[in-house]
Order: sequence, then C-alpha cells, then structure tokens
Amino acid sequence: MKKLKEYPQVLFLGVVIVLSLLFYNGFSDLTRLPMGIHQWKQSMNFSIAKNLSDSSASFFHPAMDNLFNSDNTGRLVLEFPVIHWLASFFMPTFPFAFRIITFIILLAGIFLVFRLVYTILNDYVLSSLVVLLFFTIPIIIFYGASYLVDVPAMIFGIAAVYFWEQYRSKLRSSYFIYGAILFTLSGLLRLPVLIFPLAYFGGILLTKFKQGVKVLLWLLPSFAIIFVWYFYVKKVNTYYVSYPPIETYFFLSPDKIKSTWKAIDDFMVYQLGFVNRFVFLYLLGFVAFIVYRKSINRFWFRVFIVSAIGSTVYFLLWFGIFEQHDYYIIPILPTILLFWLNIAIVMAKVLPRRVVVLVFTLAVLLNVINEYDNIQLRNFHSRVGWTNFMSGNIESGVHFYFRDEDYNKWAQIREMSPFSGSKILKDNGIVSGDTVICNFDYSPSYSLSLLNLKGWSLYNSRLESLADYKRYIGQGAKYLISLRNENTLADSLDNTTLKKHLRFRYKNIEVYYIGDIK
Repeated sequence: MKKLKEYPQVLFLGVVIVLSLLFYNGFSDLTRLPMGIHQWKQSMNFSIAKNLSDSSASFFHPAMDNLFNSDNTGRLVLEFPVIHWLASFFMPTFPFAFRIITFIILLAGIFLVFRLVYTILNDYVLSSLVVLLFFTIPIIIFYGASYLVDVPAMIFGIAAVYFWEQYRSKLRSSYFIYGAILFTLSGLLRLPVLIFPLAYFGGILLTKFKQGVKVLLWLLPSFAIIFVWYFYVKKVNTYYVSYPPIETYFFLSPDKIKSTWKAIDDFMVYQLGFVNRFVFLYLLGFVAFIVYRKSINRFWFRVFIVSAIGSTVYFLLWFGIFEQHDYYIIPILPTILLFWLNIAIVMAKVLPRRVVVLVFTLAVLLNVINEYDNIQLRNFHSRVGWTNFMSGNIESGVHFYFRDEDYNKWAQIREMSPFSGSKILKDNGIVSGDTVICNFDYSPSYSLSLLNLKGWSLYNSRLESLADYKRYIGQGAKYLISLRNENTLADSLDNTTLKKHLRFRYKNIEVYYIGDIK
C-alpha cells in the first residue's frame, strides 16, 4: 500500500474547510440555536445537553425541559448521550457547543474517509473527488453541524472501517481496537448506521470466510455493549419511538405507502444532492459493472452489494418514517459512497485518467452548487437566482413554509432566549427553570428549552378546557406563553381568566402570569 503524503491530505482538508465556509456562511450558521427543519428533535438534544450542564439530569438519566412524565421529571433517553455530555461542559458560555462538536466530528471523519478511499484508489485527485461527491450530500452538511447525532454516528462507522483496513494491511492490534471503539460508539449513537461497517465484514466473509468469522468474534464485546445499552433504553425510556413493524412497508396501509412514496419523490430524493438523486445513473453504473466486470475490485464490490442489500432492508423496515424525517436517510448514505468508489475503480481502468477526472469534477461542481442552494433554503437565507433549477418545486415550497413559520414564531423565541443574550425574561421577573405552559408549541421542547424554562407544550398536553390549564397550574405552572396572531385552543376558553395578568409582550409572543388561578 502506497503511503499517503502530507501535502495532498492538507490540500484536501483545505478544500473541505473552504467549502464549509461557503455552505455555513463563513461559519456564522454554526453559532445558531436549533432552527429549521426537524427543530423538534434538535431542541430535544439541546435540552438534554442543557440539563446535563446545570446538573438537573445525569448521564444515565437524561431529561428534557418538557415535564411530560408522571413524576414531572422530563426524563427520557433519545440516544447514547456522549455528545450531549461533551457539549454540556461548554454550554454556559457556548450554547451552540453541540453544533460545533458535530461539525468537528464531520471534518475529522471526512478526512478519514479520504484516507480510506485513497488506500483503495491510490490517486490523490480521484480520491478527493469521490469523497467530495459524498461530502456535498445536503443532509450531511445540514445535520453534520446541528443538534442531531445521526451524521456523527455514520462518520464513526466509516472511520471504524478505515482503521480496520489499516489493520488488515499492517496487522497492528491498536488499529483494530480503534476501529472497535468507533464501531461501538457508532452503534450506541444510532444502530442503523452499522450497515456500512457490517457490510465491510460481509465483504471479508465472502472473500476469506474464516478470517471474517475470527474478526467478528473479536467484536463480541462491542456487540455486547451495544445490546446492553439498548436493553437499558427499552427499560427506562418514557418517550415514544417509531420502530419496526410500526413503520415497516409490509404493515402499512395502501394510502400510507402511496403518501410516503410521494414524499420521497417530492422531497427526500433532493436531499441526496444533484448527482446522487438520479436513478438512471445507478442503473448505468450497474451496466458498467456488468460490462467491465473484470475491472471491478471484487472485495469492495462485494462490500457495496452487501451494503446495498442492508440499505434496502433498512429502507423497507423504516419505510413509513421517510414521509416526514429526512435524517433517516443518513444510514443509507455510505452505500452511495461505495457506489461512486466502485465506479471510480472501473472508470480508472477503462478510460483515460483525464476523462475520469473531468467527469467526476463536473459531478462535484454540480453537487456544490446544489448544496449551496439547499443549505441556503434550509437556513432561511437568500440564494442566487440561477441556482433555482437545482431544487424541486415542492422541495422549495417545504423550506419556504418553514421559513415563514419561523419568521412568525420561532425566530421570536430565539430572540427572547437568554442563550442569545436577551434579558427580557429576567427583566420581567422570570428566572431560569420557572414552570410554564406554552399553548401554541406542538414540539416537545423547542420554546421551553430555548427560553431555559420547564413545563408543558401542546405536544403532550390537552389544553381544551380551563380544567386542563388548572391541572398544570396545580403542578406548578406559573406562566402562560401564548401567540397573538394565531388561533389556539386557549381562544375558546375564558381569556379574562387565563389572560388577566399580562407580564410582557414581545412582537407576537405574549406572557401571562397564571400562578394565582385556583
């Protein structure tokens, strides 16, 4: 195996950082509080990290600010909270620390992906282009610097394969141990992302069966740790989680299947990037694999096939979830990386190098333009007009809807947030940890966590009568957070009772004292 020199690595990392500056608006987006699509889940992770920071929760008993439990603790387990725990050390000073940590993991991981691909292609330029095709997938960029753990989990899984590939060539036990640690961490964070590292072992089993069995046996401690963690989660978790067969293709109604396929076609495929979303390219690739089968790398082609099968099984098992949640695509993304890797292997053998580089360069440029377009939409920025052709009409419509909703509601919550430097709550006598009812927020914890308050939202509360409000007031609710320009369930109630003591108003947000209602 040819040693990778220093300057190509530095150059590749420099390109990734420059692209990151473009995509994240000079890194200013990295200092934002949770916002945009799937801010529900992002704010839940933010809330857990915040409660770890102020010691109102612990590592094995994390909690969010929504007091949905019967004991009003807000305890729940989302994922293995190692990133939440790391972020908690920095949150008092840097409330966006979670986002920075995930971005650092993304950068380090993409660097290791480049090193892995280079060990296979032995070509600096082509390796860079293959990895950049992967890096410029929109949901990698967006969730790779967010308050979700899915991209870090995927990155840890790919990094594990890099170290195992180093172990296979150098036979140093330390490399295998590094890979096992990353494999374990990957599975603890997000179980489906193990498709790629398991596919790697599938390739070894199909190539050298005894060696594959031996290595899998060495991984038994990793499997045991992952099993014990999810067994623990099942026992203590108090939050609803979708899992098979609830969302499995074969258990869904025809209407649900139809609506999910429509959502995939209208929105989800666009989150794979401009080049990656065209089915005919994959069909063309398989034709190339058949025609030039003597040029394929048998081991990495087998890894790709096993990964593709695993991704298909995962897709069918969680099919219904793809109607709403684009980040569930993330475990499938390494299969796309393997596809382009195998295409590069074949093309490098049957075409002149300059032609191969030209084709991949064009693909990367298209993906970069598409990525810029997508991330501008997702972060509610203005975009360059001529990039509109990259987006589907429905995809753009989805992001424009979220932008308008953000302007009318959530941006005001962020502006009021003490994590944004606002003192409006403090100046009006509302202190951190005060208990409130937010009667317009259907998310579990967005308004609550960003305002550093605790209480109840519409996610888990029926607020259809004065008695409903009095129940939470009896559990300690002191304030009502309401919205001026949106009809809510509270509008049908006796507002002279609920909205008698206005504490303050900020744009569309109104805060009332309700602690004296009996």
